[in-house]
Amino acid sequence: MVSRVGNYSIITHFHDDDGGEKVKEYSEKNSHSVIAIPEGAGLIIESDNMRVIGGKAITIFEKNGTVMEMEPDRIYNFLMCDTIKMSYIT
Repeated sequence: MVSRVGNYSIITHFHDDDGGEKVKEYSEKNSHSVIAIPEGAGLIIESDNMRVIGGKAITIFEKNGTVMEMEPDRIYNFLMCDTIKMSYIT
């Protein structure tokens, strides 16, 4: 299932072993950055901050082909724009 938050598509129940390349291709082909959330992880967005919760990392597939892992139990600062600009806070 794909939902939207700001300029990002959101995919839940993500399994990297069988879907990473497909999501990357979708992101590049459709010019949409994608936040992929696996089972056991969650994402809280407040203002310009994003907090990953649960026991697994969240993967961000940028439309330019960049792939980033966001570790759990950390807060990241980001801007909801075409390219994610993040800095680790805690």
